[in-house]
Amino acid sequence: HEKFHKLCAATITAYYNHKTAEVDRNLPEIQRISDEVIGYLDAIKKKI
Repeated sequence: HEKFHKLCAATITAYYNHKTAEVDRNLPEIQRISDEVIGYLDAIKKKI
């Protein structure tokens, strides 16, 4: 969770600094972590 927020913040900073290569490198990892978190939330939801 913390890694996700740090990576998002770094990516936003890179975007505003026109560092498109860094943004492009970070986006797949952001998506992967997001999918992982959603998977955990779905698993918790099924147990309720």
